[in-house]
Amino acid sequence: MPITPIREDWSRQQEIHEWLKSEEATHVRAWVALDDLELVEGEGNAELATKFQSRAVRVEPSRGLTMQDAQLAVQLFRAQGCASNAKSQPDGVLQEGPIRRSTSHCSHK
Repeated sequence: MPITPIREDWSRQQEIHEWLKSEEATHVRAWVALDDLELVEGEGNAELATKFQSRAVRVEPSRGLTMQDAQLAVQLFRAQGCASNAKSQPDGVLQEGPIRRSTSHCSHK
């Protein structure tokens, strides 16, 4: 997964927005941001709120990413026309891995 640029003078929303405008993201046709920060509500997010509406999943930092959060992210991808090609795990468990600041996306191939 790509990592958004980190700038102390930008909000997380701005970091994601700037990455989406970058050359690295020209292939992205659908995206979902999973973050422990609010990306839609609030005065600081007002300017780009419509861009993040139906594309952001707020993860509660005290419990981490849940199956419900992951399922919502998949629904948001599908609503953007991005079919899932991931193989489902028989027990419904998400595979563990390193957590990075990133934006999940569906690319043109």
